[in-house]
Amino acid sequence: MLVHPLRHGNEGLAHQYNDILLSSPHIKTVSLTPETAQLAAELRASSTLKTPDAIQLATARAHGAEAFLTNDRDFGDATPLTILRLNELTS
Repeated sequence: MLVHPLRHGNEGLAHQYNDILLSSPHIKTVSLTPETAQLAAELRASSTLKTPDAIQLATARAHGAEAFLTNDRDFGDATPLTILRLNELTS
């Protein structure tokens, strides 16, 4: 989420995004534990998931999520959670 504004030199927008992510009552930030890192490695090893995607999925699973919302078309389908694609939900 921060990469695009940073890549284009828009540090102000990156700070706004960061403020929203860290202060929203609907978003919970959690630490990456060794157990979650292990699960991410297992997901990555058994699929075509990219490392960041595997970490996100492992974290969601470790914290009891039943589904994962994304708009990433390249997100793998062979995951431990139901993948909900935003563009498919709104069409």
